[in-house]
Amino acid sequence: MTSFWGELKRRNVVRVAAAYAVIAWLLLQLGDVVLNNIEAPSWVFQVILLLLIIGFPIALIFAWAFELTPEGLKKERDVDRSESITHVTGRKLDFTIIAVLAVALILSLYLNFNGDDAANTADEVSTADLSPSIAVLPFANRSANVADEFFVDGMHDDLLTQLAKISALKVISRTSVMQYRDTLKTMRVIGDELGVSTLLEGGVQRSGDRIRINVQLIDAKNETHLWAETYNRQLTADNIFEIQEQIASEIATALNTVLSPDDRRRLAARPTNNIEAYEAYVIGRQKLANRTMADVRFAVDQFKHSIRLDPEFVLAYVGLAESYMVLNNLGNLSMQDMLRRVRPLVSKAHDLDDQIGEVYNVLGGLAEYDGDISGAEAYYRKSIELSPGYATARQWLALLLRNYTGRLEESAEIYRRAVEVDPLAANLRSNLGCVLADLGRTDEAFQHLLRAVEINPTLAESYKTIGDLLLYAKRDPVAAMHWYQKVASVDPTAAAWPAQAFLALGDLQSAEEWIRPIRILYPNEGVALMLLIQLESALGHHDAAADLAAQAIQFSRDTLVVGVPLYSYRNGRILDGQPEQAYEKYVEEFPELATVNPTVHGSNVMAAVDLVLVLHEMGKIDDASRLIDTALSFLASSPNSGYLSSDMLLTELHAMNGDKKSALQSLRRAIDTGWLGYWLDSPDQNPNLRLLHGDPQYVAMMDELKANLAAQLDELRDLQQRGKLATQPEQLSQIEFDLSL
Repeated sequence: MTSFWGELKRRNVVRVAAAYAVIAWLLLQLGDVVLNNIEAPSWVFQVILLLLIIGFPIALIFAWAFELTPEGLKKERDVDRSESITHVTGRKLDFTIIAVLAVALILSLYLNFNGDDAANTADEVSTADLSPSIAVLPFANRSANVADEFFVDGMHDDLLTQLAKISALKVISRTSVMQYRDTLKTMRVIGDELGVSTLLEGGVQRSGDRIRINVQLIDAKNETHLWAETYNRQLTADNIFEIQEQIASEIATALNTVLSPDDRRRLAARPTNNIEAYEAYVIGRQKLANRTMADVRFAVDQFKHSIRLDPEFVLAYVGLAESYMVLNNLGNLSMQDMLRRVRPLVSKAHDLDDQIGEVYNVLGGLAEYDGDISGAEAYYRKSIELSPGYATARQWLALLLRNYTGRLEESAEIYRRAVEVDPLAANLRSNLGCVLADLGRTDEAFQHLLRAVEINPTLAESYKTIGDLLLYAKRDPVAAMHWYQKVASVDPTAAAWPAQAFLALGDLQSAEEWIRPIRILYPNEGVALMLLIQLESALGHHDAAADLAAQAIQFSRDTLVVGVPLYSYRNGRILDGQPEQAYEKYVEEFPELATVNPTVHGSNVMAAVDLVLVLHEMGKIDDASRLIDTALSFLASSPNSGYLSSDMLLTELHAMNGDKKSALQSLRRAIDTGWLGYWLDSPDQNPNLRLLHGDPQYVAMMDELKANLAAQLDELRDLQQRGKLATQPEQLSQIEFDLSL
């Protein structure tokens, strides 16, 4: 045995074994880091490990059977012992082992003291950035009655609401977690995707007047159980809320989260003592979340029933108020009727309990409708303070800042924070993309919009926004048409959107062929109405456009949307010799523009430009001059963004200010940077440019613009002929759209 061991050492087999082991360990460590960072599947690492294991005995056999000589590799038996240099080779192996051990030591120190997070970026970046954090996965319905799913989902929603009241805890919102119902993904993967360190899963069993709830808290990184509990109680409203309070408190304790006195008070609140009222409320909440006309109407009935059963159930009043607001957004309830119904509801809710975050969110919405922007902002921030995990309040605040204050950077940051608590909410990412486009960060906007499409391929708004950016930022109506037709294919009520690209290209007949049928099928749908207003303006039917615009304005609180019909309404009233009526509408929608010191920002600058002409028509020359100066000052530091051509707005301001030379220079820059013309109205009919109409330079530039549009229209028609784009709505289902950027 001694002789055999001596021979192993002489032939350097022992050294080869040591060197192989050290090098293999080093390769595995490096492989783990690299593969994690490139998100390679786990089997790749397993294959590398298997190959290294197989290679070990092969290396030993080679070391035994062969020897490295000055003449090359030879079989050991063919080497004269007196000429053997195994001792030299052994020394080289010793140095190799020492060098590799040094590298291994450095790598080990790096991984232990600095590299854990870096080496596990894919595993830990998202789960460790905002600890403590939690996602409550959809509860399993363990009852025999399938109808109990509404009740189970309601329990899940209420627990999310309770946890969202804990100020120090990041809680993922309902929209994101509901996508993991019946998922086969591991807890680790879910934690990574949602960006949380812990997950709560559970089930609810309802039997007669008894309820049994099982919950367990899981560490998302290593999938270990941190805490678990079973609650078996009589089915009463008080018991349900008590269980939710206990679960929220236990989770806070398990995550080392300190509950403030306000946190404890909010968790201890009991919204209702009537179990039937509670059941009607949770069903209403489930239906309202779907945002379809039929479901929202059903939700209205459920909330009303809940209020009848318990007239002091605050959340039922809030749910009913939100339902009416959604019906307004869906175009089924006028703003006047909505406000008439919502005001007493939210007033009653606030009187019953002034510490409910959702109440302040609705109050913020009402203040916004009333034009009290600072008040609305305060209400939204109060809502966020009371319910830090309430993503809707962040969304409405961000929208307010974008539409009314021009604080776009702040709006984008609030949207980012909303995305953190609701990472799989496609509409939030879509809205974030819109604000980034306003800021001129088009590429970043596209990233979020494409992610929104990936999350929810049926969300028409995301496709529409990408189409808008391609039209306005990239100046490519042909590419935009692919996305607009995709909108039409996923949402029949929005099937008129392709008309927008036709309007941009000046093909009014094709635009009309897409708009008129949708107006007949969906007379209350807002998209076709807005596009019809633009079409009537382009056709020169200004009275018809103005009448339709007056109808459209009452349904929207979004200033970026209101500005479109308001432009057409203005033109109709000016032609009628009634600019005062147009002025009243502008003051109502944009009161900040009608002050002695007007405020102009990115969300109202187009309205400001259009209001200048109204003021001129009314003889308010000084007011017009102040507004021109303010708008010029803003545009001087505002580059062309995703939606806005600052150069074209400067053209209009200079023209209305009587400065033809500057107007023509700005128009030249606008065309050179890709401006395609207003799809709202043809450039030749734009009354803001009256000073330029007929000027030879202006006419030449318009001819250049029209030639460019004609070439793009020919390209679009060629795609239609080759079946790449639909020529009418009926063909949409047969098209595979090119959705590339």
